[in-house]
Amino acid sequence: MADIQEQITELLLARHNISNPEMADFSVLNQADIIETASSILNTFTIFLAAIAGISLLVGGIGIMNMMLTTVTERTREIGLRKAIGAKSKDISLQFLFESAMLTLIGGIRHSWHYFWLACFPLIALLVLKLRVAV
Repeated sequence: MADIQEQITELLLARHNISNPEMADFSVLNQADIIETASSILNTFTIFLAAIAGISLLVGGIGIMNMMLTTVTERTREIGLRKAIGAKSKDISLQFLFESAMLTLIGGIRHSWHYFWLACFPLIALLVLKLRVAV
């Protein structure tokens, strides 16, 4: 394969009247080189997207943690009343864990629904976006 690649390079150098191969205005690649480059680019994008997803999860987790801290602080009277009635700490913790899970689930569904149609109907999405830009 490399032999054919060299022959093509020599032929093109002769046809372009280039005596110094370093001054060539072309490059000859084989499929293995192209696949290797594409694979490298794909791996870089995968790492980049994984980093963005990790940061997004971290920021979302911090936001939910702050919201639940505020909720617990505001509901100390309710927690005290439940403990006085006989609720266990485990039950109260499970209640707040369930509430935070529901907030996360409902928020995720609500916010992902706005972009769901972009994935399902890309042609319609492009037309809508083009019309918005034109107006």
